[in-house]
Amino acid sequence: MKRLVIALAGLALALVAACSGGAGKPETPQQRAAALCAASLKMIRAEHMIMAGRQEATPTLVAADSAFNRAVRQDPECVKRWVESGEAPCTAALTAFLRETAAVDNFAAPDDPASVVRALLSGAPESSAHVGPLFDGYAAAFQLCLEMERDGTLMQDFLPFLVALGCPLTLRDLGLEEIKIGRLKELTAEAAGRTAPMPYPTAQEHYFITFIKLNNWASRFSNQMNADTLAAQLLAIEGSKRVNGHLRAKSAMRIGFLGDSQMDPRHWSTPAPFPDIVGAVFKRLNPRIEVINAGRGGDDSGEALARMDEQLLARKPDITFVLLGGNDARHWGRPDPAVTPEQFRINMTEIVRRIRQAGGRAVLMTYPLSPTVKGADLAVFRAIRAQLDSLADSPGTSRLDIAKILDAEQPAMVYAVDMIHFNPTTHLKITGMVLARLAAMESPAELNR
Repeated sequence: MKRLVIALAGLALALVAACSGGAGKPETPQQRAAALCAASLKMIRAEHMIMAGRQEATPTLVAADSAFNRAVRQDPECVKRWVESGEAPCTAALTAFLRETAAVDNFAAPDDPASVVRALLSGAPESSAHVGPLFDGYAAAFQLCLEMERDGTLMQDFLPFLVALGCPLTLRDLGLEEIKIGRLKELTAEAAGRTAPMPYPTAQEHYFITFIKLNNWASRFSNQMNADTLAAQLLAIEGSKRVNGHLRAKSAMRIGFLGDSQMDPRHWSTPAPFPDIVGAVFKRLNPRIEVINAGRGGDDSGEALARMDEQLLARKPDITFVLLGGNDARHWGRPDPAVTPEQFRINMTEIVRRIRQAGGRAVLMTYPLSPTVKGADLAVFRAIRAQLDSLADSPGTSRLDIAKILDAEQPAMVYAVDMIHFNPTTHLKITGMVLARLAAMESPAELNR
């Protein structure tokens, strides 16, 4: 009888906890991390329902969404401290997030992307052991990333937040690092087949690219692979030792990079673009060298020209490597192109003039022939190169023909899965070509000859 009374008392306490909103205040590090992961997934699903027009943006949802955005923008170290101890300067923001989301419906469905990816990886022998209490964080990031119409701005805050919680986020974390591309395509085809119609694309190719996006972004934020680790790989190559000696001997100088998404540190296609790897190499070999990365995704030559004074030339680079033309080429051939072939030449001529006027030297990098069917006619890329060749003959200007090397390789070995952006191996190759050019230049004074 005594055991029955104890059991009934325990059941009553459990019911009270359930009726008060769940397990109550999370008491352990794992509970705190899991609570934030679950709350994040709830908000991603709620935002999805609003975006799909299936749910009104009620005051409760708006308050919860504001709390979500405040929480994920907290300093990751502060979030980690709160998870570990329950006390940190960001306590108020994190507890407010949990409190506001407690009043929000779950909106879970077995055929939404978050549920599908959980079921998929739970059933796959390679990953089943990695689907644990913190998997809600990965599911939330996956569904957010799959919404192709959204930009990557929130991801740049959300992923460091999830890293601080200890969520599995990379292919390595999920036990999928060693599987072949064919196996990943098999899994993503199955996922696409299980997914209900969504207000964004969910075909096999979209699932596949989302796995790659998350892996590359999260590898950077979790330090599994970033500019420093890629620089270490490059420096370990036997053939780089002679170049390294020249780089160590260089006097202080500033190296600028002006370009588009091939240089942008926020792009998903690589854990680090080649300008950042160059910077990481000099951080190890010669801290007197400063690297300025003024790459921004989506820019054509006109947009890069408009911002270069503030974001690049204000810091007085001695030499600037310029890689532009890919986005310009995708304008050409349209009824009303933002940049015509003639305007491209005008823009690039002005970019070179401003670099020289600021006392620096310009190195124009040739754009490889992107094989994507979504890109421009290859004849356009060749026209761009022809114009760059003539500009490179002007005083204080030269050319770095990366396209000559990259065009000779199979496209799958050069590009990420979108067949537009360079993959990490290509960024390492370009880094090597940039460093070789710099090694051949003895001093900043020589740059102005």
